[in-house]
Amino acid sequence: MNDQFDTLISSLHDYDPEKRRQAASALGRMRDERAVSYLIELLKDSVPNVRFTAAAALGQIGDPLAVSYLVKLLTSVDKHDTAPRRVVVWALGQIADVHASSALLAVLHDPADGAYYDAAIALGRMGDRRAIAPLKMARTHIDSGIREEAARLLQTLKD
Repeated sequence: MNDQFDTLISSLHDYDPEKRRQAASALGRMRDERAVSYLIELLKDSVPNVRFTAAAALGQIGDPLAVSYLVKLLTSVDKHDTAPRRVVVWALGQIADVHASSALLAVLHDPADGAYYDAAIALGRMGDRRAIAPLKMARTHIDSGIREEAARLLQTLKD
């Protein structure tokens, strides 16, 4: 396992962005906390797809150390750049650290933000009752996964 880990860490520095992206993805699947500092560094990569794969990997690992770096990444992404924002919001929701709440609430201030429903779900998973109104709106979302998760979280928050 250490050889695989070391190989993946080495690949994070490869000149080929696809190799960096694949290594970040594999490290996320391993859920090895030793990778956190390396993945945080990768959030500064010049290639957006590499940055957002690193963000997703950090969400999979779930270490609260990554929260401030993910919040910084979230605030740097235009609110209309939906896919990357959704990835970062998802990662913050997976970590479920109270320090992510203010950044997630900021997303909820604008229903036009592409990550609006993801932020509501993330806050709901954290048990934050401020997510109730947006989660109620999410029950009519076109995506059945969002509708179902919103309904489940609303039930949890009511209990």
